[in-house]
Amino acid sequence: MRKEEQGMNKVNYPFWVIVNKEIADHVRSWRFIILIGIIVLTCMGSLYTALTNISGAIKPNDPDSSFLFLKLFTVSDGTLPSFVLFINFLSLC
Repeated sequence: MRKEEQGMNKVNYPFWVIVNKEIADHVRSWRFIILIGIIVLTCMGSLYTALTNISGAIKPNDPDSSFLFLKLFTVSDGTLPSFVLFINFLSLC
């Protein structure tokens, strides 16, 4: 059988049809788009703050210097909260 014929013989169970519809409705809603926009802007702001202060966060003999990616999202100079702190605040709301 060809792939097209296999796809046509596939049975969609009603539960998964409803799940796919509900997920598509949420992803295409304005509220979800605005939420993703806020998260992306906050991530970019936090990364900018962290990248400008990363030289002070990593010391030459620091054993934690291998965790550079983790420090990008957790280091802050106090002007903006770190990305992890913002996501924690957002999850509490």
